Amino acid sequence: MRYLNPYKREKFPLGPFASSMPVLFHFRFIIPFLFFLMLNTSLSYAIDLRDIKIFENKTFNPNIHTIIFAPQGSEMELPVLNKEGQQHLILKFDDFAPKRKNYYYTIRHCDATWKESFLSPMDYIEGFESNPLNDYAPSFNTTIHYGNYQLSLPNQDIKFKLSGNYALIVYEDNDLSKVVFIRRFYVAEQNVSIEGLIKPAGINSAADQEFDLKVNHPTYPISDPLTEIRVVVMQNRRTDNSVIFTKPQHVTDNALIYEFNDANIFPGGNEFRFFDCKSLRFNSEGIAQISYIDHAFHVILLPSAIRANQPYAYSRELNGQYSIAVENKKDPDTEADYVYVDFSLPFAAPFSQGSLHVIGGFSDMQCNESNKMTYNFTAKRYEAGLLLKQGYYNYMYAFWPEGEVKYNTTNLEGSHFETENEYVAFVYHHPISSRYERLIGFQSFNTDHIKGIQMGW
Repeated sequence: MRYLNPYKREKFPLGPFASSMPVLFHFRFIIPFLFFLMLNTSLSYAIDLRDIKIFENKTFNPNIHTIIFAPQGSEMELPVLNKEGQQHLILKFDDFAPKRKNYYYTIRHCDATWKESFLSPMDYIEGFESNPLNDYAPSFNTTIHYGNYQLSLPNQDIKFKLSGNYALIVYEDNDLSKVVFIRRFYVAEQNVSIEGLIKPAGINSAADQEFDLKVNHPTYPISDPLTEIRVVVMQNRRTDNSVIFTKPQHVTDNALIYEFNDANIFPGGNEFRFFDCKSLRFNSEGIAQISYIDHAFHVILLPSAIRANQPYAYSRELNGQYSIAVENKKDPDTEADYVYVDFSLPFAAPFSQGSLHVIGGFSDMQCNESNKMTYNFTAKRYEAGLLLKQGYYNYMYAFWPEGEVKYNTTNLEGSHFETENEYVAFVYHHPISSRYERLIGFQSFNTDHIKGIQMGW
């Protein structure tokens, strides 16, 4: 067995590591957990890159947990690089596989809708198209063992020539038919400046927020703003209800103005719920009970209640994101433990024609099978048990109507104009003579800072 310094990451050639998984788990998890461990050595939880039409943040292997992709030193920020800057993006993720895997990564350039651009990799990459992911360290002194992988971009093997949307694809055994997960990121130019305004939205002004934009381009030429420019707006990094503006409402010599009546209206939503499991020695914020059962920690959250039709109450939170942290240890990447977190929401009867989910940054603000809740008819409540790494978490309950793209939080959590939200705006330019969309501007807005500001449009 190779002994590693637990406080220092090691880089060495790809190969197996000696380890073992915990012997026992709580009865609710032992059968499915051991089942996929047994199968993992012979079956591949992956997808062929050729079958991917839209590049989304998506994980295909259930052994992969806690994927963080963000600017170095700012793990809760969006993964945006300044094209002319010197900063780096850091990818981190954990793998529960019993052996160290041979992971590789590649990059794809995309348009504003995350379809692959009609470019060759040599057009937008300087370096190698495919590279091994060698930065690995095993967990240290944790009840549930995992391996932690990291990657810095750009690096000596790969640099980016063009601005735009990019997809990072991690796959196994240098085989592009074994894609393990995908993460979006951005390389932005700073050719335009973006101003934002939040105001009450029309007839539902108590619950909704209208987000208006002004794109200033005094020194950047745009031949035809009605056909060459697309603006994408996201609220709290949700992609299911993001908006693409293809035409400005007003055009001046040096500015494009987007202030529509319907397309740029978002539910204000509510402040996120939260809990703190950095320490497992005592009950912190949002936690009712911590127990140690069958070689694993279990955290039961304080009882939740439906917040619809309740008055607005401000709370300081992270707009849905989370932060990995552990008390009294030096390296949360490898020393933070995994815990089973029990969520519950009382409800008189189960929903029909839809499902209930626990959402947050830990789920990429998405509803899927991994965060789906089940109804307990005896207790008359929805329940979910999620395996999460120690840290501070925001979360919310969402109803996902059957067959719909957008999920709904208003009926469970309420919606208020006063809610503090994060909006991000991306401005894309596709000149008629170009083969790709440039990302010519990016700006993040917090509604606490811009409500009621008049921009003199």
